[in-house]
Amino acid sequence: MSVEQPDELVILSEQVSGDDGDFLRRWHRKICHRRADGTLTAPYKCDSVVRTPGMDAVAMVLHRRRATFLEVGLRGSLRPALALDADLRRGGRPSPRLWELPAGILEADDQGDDGLRRRCSAEALEEMGAHVAPGDFVPLGPPLWLSPGVIAERVYLFEAALPETPLTRPEGDGSPMEEDAPLRWLTVQDALALCRQGSSDAKTEVALLRFAERVRAKTG
Repeated sequence: MSVEQPDELVILSEQVSGDDGDFLRRWHRKICHRRADGTLTAPYKCDSVVRTPGMDAVAMVLHRRRATFLEVGLRGSLRPALALDADLRRGGRPSPRLWELPAGILEADDQGDDGLRRRCSAEALEEMGAHVAPGDFVPLGPPLWLSPGVIAERVYLFEAALPETPLTRPEGDGSPMEEDAPLRWLTVQDALALCRQGSSDAKTEVALLRFAERVRAKTG
C-alpha cells in the first residue's frame, strides 16, 4: 500500500516568544505549503509551542496480581490549567486533579529504546514508589501524538509487572505539583471507568485500553 507524501511546508516568516528558562516557548510562523502540482497555497498563520528542555515523554501501566485479578496504579496528578484556563461556557470549572498513569518527560540522555526504559524505571520509583528494572518494561504499541495541532510531543507507552519487592514512599520531583500526590491501585475495569467519567487524560485511557486488549489476547 503506497502512502501519499505530505505537501512541502514553506516558512515565510517566524519569531519566537519566551525566554530560555521558560517551560514553554511559542513559535509564531507564517507559512504556506506547496501542492503536488507545484503551486503554493495562500499564506496562513501557524502557532506552536516547544517544551524545554524535552519534548517527548513516557507513560506506563504498572500492574500487579491480586488473587484472581490485576491491579493497575494511578496517580492523582495536579493540572492547574484545567481550573485556570477551561472554557467555562462548556460546563463549569473542571477539577485540577486527574487520575493518570505515572509518566515523565524524557531527559537529554534518554536516548534510544534503552533510554526510554531507563526513564520508565526512574519515573516508576519517583511517582509510584515501585522498584522496576528497565528491562522489565514492554512497549504498548506506537507512541501517541497528544495535541499535534500545537505541539510535536510524543508519549511512548509501556507496561510492566511489579516485582515482589514492597512499594516505597514516592519522592516526587520536589515541585509543589507533585507534593503528597494520592495513589490508587484499581482493577483495569475500575481504572477505565474513571476515564469514562472524564477523570483521566487521553494517554491513560489509550494505554489502559491497549493493556486490556493485550491481557485478553493472552488469556483467550
